[in-house]
Amino acid sequence: MGEPGLMAVESFSLFDAHALALVIGGTLLASALSKGWADMRAGLKATLALLGRGLDEAANRSALARVVHAVRLRGRHGAEPPLPPDPALASLVNAYLRMGEEAVRKEVWTDQRALAKAQISAGVSLWRLAADHAPVFGLVGTLYAITHLAPSLGSGMAQATASAIAGAVVSTLYGLLFAHLVCLPLANALARRARAEDMARVRLARWFESQLPRSRPMGPLQPQTVLLEVA
Repeated sequence: MGEPGLMAVESFSLFDAHALALVIGGTLLASALSKGWADMRAGLKATLALLGRGLDEAANRSALARVVHAVRLRGRHGAEPPLPPDPALASLVNAYLRMGEEAVRKEVWTDQRALAKAQISAGVSLWRLAADHAPVFGLVGTLYAITHLAPSLGSGMAQATASAIAGAVVSTLYGLLFAHLVCLPLANALARRARAEDMARVRLARWFESQLPRSRPMGPLQPQTVLLEVA
């Protein structure tokens, strides 16, 4: 009498490889189709970069200090120092050395700073979209498991029913867990990284501007250099 119930209990497991593959694979596929493959690659690239150190403020400050020293020693046109490792700061330095005009530097800086933030934002939007899709594919797994409620050949009704219900439960669970323990935390971590790196870039750019040699005034009303502002 107790054997069918025991078999039903034994058939329940919190790990279901098919349900897990359906939820994760379906979520990522739907996100890629919604975002496009180019944005998908950019988002995954930003996510992998999250595992690294990100913007090294000390290394970039050291590089900027070498630029300032070279400019003071040889002048703007004669200086050929190594550029900072951060692409946005490197573009700012290159614009100063090659062109010098403040308006040009600010335009280049604005564009490169926006590009740096957009690269990380691709990852943020990808994982927030995935968080919306994951519960949906958890429901898909649930519906798929329900279609197997009929007993398969050679198995009893109780065991087949318990197996189908278990698959339905874990599919829904996987969808919710993948959304709230993976997708949303990754999106929030990337957003924090974007804010922190942008603030560091602005601090470094302000310091660099403050250390540049000033040209002598040509008249009584010489405009001062405008500091770069945080958006």
